[in-house]
Amino acid sequence: MSEIQFVKEHQHMTRTAQILWNTTTDAYTVYCFCCGEETETPSFESQAEADDWAVAWVNKQASLTEFELEESTECACS
Repeated sequence: MSEIQFVKEHQHMTRTAQILWNTTTDAYTVYCFCCGEETETPSFESQAEADDWAVAWVNKQASLTEFELEESTECACS
């Protein structure tokens, strides 16, 4: 079995958020895709937290800038 498993995907206009589960650490991350850019969020403790944040991000109600990421650019084309 793979260490990383796809859980769910949310899309709205130019934004796509994929929720992935790390079976080793039992943590969830969200991969955000927009305008050819891809950014991974820090880990969420539960699938519900990751899902809520992903839905908010694709609907422009959450921002990648809330995380302290080395390369955190918000989707500029949407």
